[in-house]
Amino acid sequence: MPAGVVGVMARRQRSGLWVRLVVQALTWLEQEDFAAAEREAHPGGDAAALTALLTREASAMPDDDAGLAAVILGQAAGVVGDREQAQRFLTALAVTRSGLAMADLQGICGAPEAALKTARWLLGGQVVQRDAAGRLSFDHQVMRAAALGMSGEPVSSVHGRVAQ
Repeated sequence: MPAGVVGVMARRQRSGLWVRLVVQALTWLEQEDFAAAEREAHPGGDAAALTALLTREASAMPDDDAGLAAVILGQAAGVVGDREQAQRFLTALAVTRSGLAMADLQGICGAPEAALKTARWLLGGQVVQRDAAGRLSFDHQVMRAAALGMSGEPVSSVHGRVAQ
């Protein structure tokens, strides 16, 4: 990790979750981001351009766990499908304690399985497999709270939809 990114992380006391989410978000940078960084004139060449890109991106992240969780969830929601499908996917993961199978998640939100698998991949270690049957749920309460907060939907409504 470049010193500039480590400096952003060390600027103030951070939770382990925040550090994991920042590193995760940095892995989502795309080819266009790197190409733009290479086009910028940096005295240190490509290595300096890459360091500047990663440091700039890390500096732009919210300083709190909940804010950063919302950024991560928003990115993952973008691959699920429409806004309603994404909301249903994330809130279902938020309310389940024992987890839901991918087929159940697909039935709840109506998004294609490939989109849900991509979203799960983007969420990385924030979504864990709870048992041998492959049931999934969020690993951290901050992610659950952020998903529910983004939806604005009452938890009882989400529970009712998941139970159907």
